[in-house]
Amino acid sequence: MKKIIVTLCTVVISALWLAVAMNAFADDTIKHCVRDASKEFKVCKDICQENFQVDKDECRNIDHACAEACRAGFETCSLIPLSTLEACKDVCYSDLQAAVQLCRSQNAVGTEELDACIDQAQVQAFMCRDECREGVKGELRQCRVAHRDCIRSCPPPVIQ
Repeated sequence: MKKIIVTLCTVVISALWLAVAMNAFADDTIKHCVRDASKEFKVCKDICQENFQVDKDECRNIDHACAEACRAGFETCSLIPLSTLEACKDVCYSDLQAAVQLCRSQNAVGTEELDACIDQAQVQAFMCRDECREGVKGELRQCRVAHRDCIRSCPPPVIQ
């Protein structure tokens, strides 16, 4: 009887170890599969974006190469203001985290005071982000105007 129980325990333990190993293998397989699917999605998205740009330029009856140069110019023009915007918003987010941490250290969990304190911190963070956007609005507007003017100056496509 003891031998049967020991054998049964060995089988159960072996099955458990196998299940753990298979689960780890499955997790690794899932990670690789999701990573591959993400890469494929990005490639597909890039192709669709390019096809969209080509079709849009065709609808506008403008040369695609010219339009692409205009788009590249817009990206270059907007790079600094958008970087400035992101850096500014990062400060807002850091300030929000610090304010929420302060709220939690000064107020009991589940109280109206804590909720009000966090709400106020969120309002301040929203206003901070809004000021960030307002700070770069003029520069981005100039980039959009230059882009629009560039697109309007593109010739019709060369038919081959």
